[in-house]
Amino acid sequence: MANYEQQVILRDGALITVRAIEPEDRGALAAGFEALSAESRYRRFFAAVSDLTDRQLDYLTRVDHHDHEALVALADDGTGIGVARYVRTGPGEAEPAIAVADDWHSRGVAWSCSARWQSGALDEGITHFNASVLATNPEAIAVLRGSATRASPGTDPSSSCGSRSRPPTARRSRCASCCGRSQTARWIPR
Repeated sequence: MANYEQQVILRDGALITVRAIEPEDRGALAAGFEALSAESRYRRFFAAVSDLTDRQLDYLTRVDHHDHEALVALADDGTGIGVARYVRTGPGEAEPAIAVADDWHSRGVAWSCSARWQSGALDEGITHFNASVLATNPEAIAVLRGSATRASPGTDPSSSCGSRSRPPTARRSRCASCCGRSQTARWIPR
C-alpha cells in the first residue's frame, strides 16, 4: 500500500484523504500527537506518554508497507487527523493500532482507515489481527466490533475482558469491574 491514496466521505459528510504514511509526515505526526488529550494518549499507548522520541517518530513514519503498514487520515485542509497501523507479530498475524484527533472522534475516521489497511493486509499475508484495548474505551471496542468478521472464542470485543493475546511483558490496563485484564480481540480481516 506504499502508494495508496483515497478520498473518503465520513458518515457526517466530511471529506478526508486516507493515504500511506511517508517519512515526511514526521513533523505532522509529532504535532498531531502533541494535540491529543492525555486520555487519548493513554488509550493509544496504555501509559502516560508526554512526547514521542526521535526514535519513536522514525519507527512510526519509516514503515516498510509489508510487515509494518500505516495510513494517515487528512482533513480537507491537509491537517493530520488520524493514523492507523498494523505491525506483523508472527506468521499471518499482526497487531493494529489507531489514534484519531480528539475533535474527530466518533465520525468514522478510525473505521475508514482500518477498513482500508485490512484489505491490504490480506495481500501481505496477514490472516488475523490481535488487539488489546482498554475496557474503558468504547470507541475502540466499537471499531473492533465493526471490523471483526469472526472473533476467536473467549475474545468477544463486546465483552469486558477477553483472552490474553499479548506477551506477558506487554503493559496491560486494569478492568476494575471484573478480572483486572485489558480487553483483547482476535479477528479476521474482511
